[in-house]
Amino acid sequence: MSSRQTKGILVVIELLKWPEGKIPFLIRDDDVSFFTRNDMLKELYKVAWQRSFIPSFSIIPCISASSAPSPKSNALPQLSRLKFDPCIPPSARGDTKKYEINSNPELVSFLLTLREKGMCDLMLHGLSHERTEFLSEDKAFVQRVFDESFNRFATTFHFPPRVFVFPYDQGSHGARQLIASKGLSVCNAAPLINRVLNKIWVHKASFRFSNGTINFFCDNSQFSPLFGFRNEHTSIELAKREFLLHHKNNDIFCLSHHHWEFFFDWEKHVTQQKALRALNVFLDYVDKFDIWKCGFSELSEWLITLNGISIRRLAKNRIILKNKYPLKILSFRCNGRLVLKGLSKESTQTQDDVWTVKNVPKNSRFEVLNKK
Repeated sequence: MSSRQTKGILVVIELLKWPEGKIPFLIRDDDVSFFTRNDMLKELYKVAWQRSFIPSFSIIPCISASSAPSPKSNALPQLSRLKFDPCIPPSARGDTKKYEINSNPELVSFLLTLREKGMCDLMLHGLSHERTEFLSEDKAFVQRVFDESFNRFATTFHFPPRVFVFPYDQGSHGARQLIASKGLSVCNAAPLINRVLNKIWVHKASFRFSNGTINFFCDNSQFSPLFGFRNEHTSIELAKREFLLHHKNNDIFCLSHHHWEFFFDWEKHVTQQKALRALNVFLDYVDKFDIWKCGFSELSEWLITLNGISIRRLAKNRIILKNKYPLKILSFRCNGRLVLKGLSKESTQTQDDVWTVKNVPKNSRFEVLNKK
């Protein structure tokens, strides 16, 4: 729920599951591909799923086994000896093949079942995870790569992706423009502070609006075994401090990692036990707070819908409301009787001072009056 005070009438906008006072809590897990095993995800997220957290998996539709590791990895002893990207298992590194995720039907079925149960979100993570895919300024090339990645995802999972994650979080200006023009929000790993969004009182926003889409920024990786983990105590305390800062500012909090890191180097069971234990301790901690456990797709839809609402005051107890997108539930808090003019639906008094109307069509424009 989000609300806006309008001097006499308090407009309470209830969309999906974001109750007032709850900050979104997300988990971003990149590089889910043909090579990902169901048992890896089950072992890693056993505790998280018991507590109803929703990991957002970045899907690689057709991974290239010859991808080189990130230059940032060279400083890490665990990765410096690798010629190929560690998101590829040792048995496949150097193959000239590309491995399609739909060739792993057990994984696809598992992910779809999780999504249907509201236990995960699925995002698009490029096409083959090669660094050059979306760094090109050649519009025709980027268009072809994007179209193939989008179509492969939609064909495999039977729905179009809502959020895009660049391979290695790197994309050219042209690629970003193209993806935004397709209506996809983008998730970036960058600690940026964006403009204040008064509609939901965010002071240090981890996102910004761009042409009807959302740019998300997340860089909370204290439990990433190879890229951020220090030790159990330090990582937990740093994560708590960062979470409390976001909670105080009513801002989004996101954990970011790769599932394969916890099994380095593609062992059968978790090898980074300390990192996993610290992650679970932290999830137990934040579970005591009033948070919205969500995926990026749901959050993106909520924010875009909210951003499409405008309110104009005509008098103390009279406003004009317009909404660009459909509203599931719209409530108004006021003393007296509420009257809606210009809307075919009528509001219902659901509490002593709360009036609610459901399923408001998109592009509605109506007058709200508070009659004593």
